[in-house]
Amino acid sequence: MEIEAVVLTGGASRRMGEDKASLLIEGVPLAERIVSTLLAAGLPVTVLGRSPVQRAAFIEDAKDYAGPLSALAAFAPSAEFVQVLSCDLPLFDPGIVSLLRGEIGEMDAAVPVVGGYRQPLAAMYRASAFDIVSAILESGRQSMMAWLGALKSVEVLEDRLRADGIDPRSLTGVNTPQELASLG
Repeated sequence: MEIEAVVLTGGASRRMGEDKASLLIEGVPLAERIVSTLLAAGLPVTVLGRSPVQRAAFIEDAKDYAGPLSALAAFAPSAEFVQVLSCDLPLFDPGIVSLLRGEIGEMDAAVPVVGGYRQPLAAMYRASAFDIVSAILESGRQSMMAWLGALKSVEVLEDRLRADGIDPRSLTGVNTPQELASLG
């Protein structure tokens, strides 16, 4: 197995007002929808968060709301590459997985850039990149950007996404009801 996926579901969802992983999109909880899409694409999936999702492996967060990097510290990759995704991507396109795999080359990460912002929660990471997660957390840095900053990465810009038929909005998380409504 060359690629596996991790879906992060443990966020507090304060601005959304309800658990984003449980938001119903076309009658299916958002996290379940993403997991099903990844499984259909042939990828093994591990959910990191507070609640399991059917048909995916599960690692419960050691501490609630400690952030995605803390959740990733508990994960041990078994594939050479790991597609990391937040659960708040209602338009998720699994085509991003093969595009990022093709772009990563010898780098530690391939990171989509949407609206001028790097999307570390829609990026692909080499398994060896996980070796430094605990050290970053121990240094007092807890952000995904701290991890990303310590890695050699390639940015995948919107033009490249579009050239591969991927709508950049499919990699943008929704944090508020208004953001969710704007995707409709």
